[in-house]
Amino acid sequence: MNPQRERAIHELRAMQRVTLQPGEARDLSFSITPATDLRIYDDALRAYAVDPGAYEVEVGASSGDVRLSGRFSVDSP
Repeated sequence: MNPQRERAIHELRAMQRVTLQPGEARDLSFSITPATDLRIYDDALRAYAVDPGAYEVEVGASSGDVRLSGRFSVDSP
């Protein structure tokens, strides 16, 4: 990610607690909407903005236990 504005290295955007029995598996899904999930307040513009560029999604039990990751891009408006 190459943000235009300073922001945290990791930001929690979705969370779902799932309890599994040993050996059990489940499919989970979630959506990321850039206009709401990736926006950051820009003091100079006095408005929320979304920086275009590459973003990375990490899925895991915690930020120290990432089990899956992927990248996506947001284009300029």
